[in-house]
Amino acid sequence: MIGEWPILPRSPLAPASRGGCFKGGGGHTRVVGKAMKRKKAEELLREAFEEYQGDPRNWAFWVSTEPSRPEVYLIHGGEAYFLKVDSIYTPKPVGVGTKFRVEEDQLSGRLPESGFRRLSRRDLEEIFSGVPRPEELESGEELERAARLVHKRLRERVSGKRPIPFGPPEPGDEAFAVGPYAFGDPLEYVSGEQRRLKRELARELERLERMRHPEYG
Repeated sequence: MIGEWPILPRSPLAPASRGGCFKGGGGHTRVVGKAMKRKKAEELLREAFEEYQGDPRNWAFWVSTEPSRPEVYLIHGGEAYFLKVDSIYTPKPVGVGTKFRVEEDQLSGRLPESGFRRLSRRDLEEIFSGVPRPEELESGEELERAARLVHKRLRERVSGKRPIPFGPPEPGDEAFAVGPYAFGDPLEYVSGEQRRLKRELARELERLERMRHPEYG
């Protein structure tokens, strides 16, 4: 499932933006990729951001909510920034993660290219062309149809633009689009090493949660 494209109004990037925001093995047992040491989520996201700024092409952003704690993948080339977090619905989630190598046959097909794109006034005019104003809509069904149309046009418009590094507004910018993100799991299988790593990160996340909320033991 592909997530929404957030549209951000024309404004300089806030400093906070710079720090961030498995299927079973099926018989696969070979070790895939050595991981670096575990790090807090904000530190790992900062590293991912710096790498993105240097090379914004061919990134994929996936969120898996099947485990008891969400798992986040930022995949670039043959490596993945992998995080275990307590929630994806809080502004400052508790999280821990690492970076490990993934093999091409682990990835489930062609991954959607995620990133930062600029939108001009002309882009927005074409996206919203002919769409009724909210006060002109007479039912929830009409609102839903209008929203689907805008989302379709936005996806088509933005998908035709190359991701670029995050940066302040330029002349002609009206908005930014960040995404897309996908819900699900990008890996067809995990290695024994990756499975062990996930268990260790889950235990570390529990420890961090107890430190933040000692009243829950």
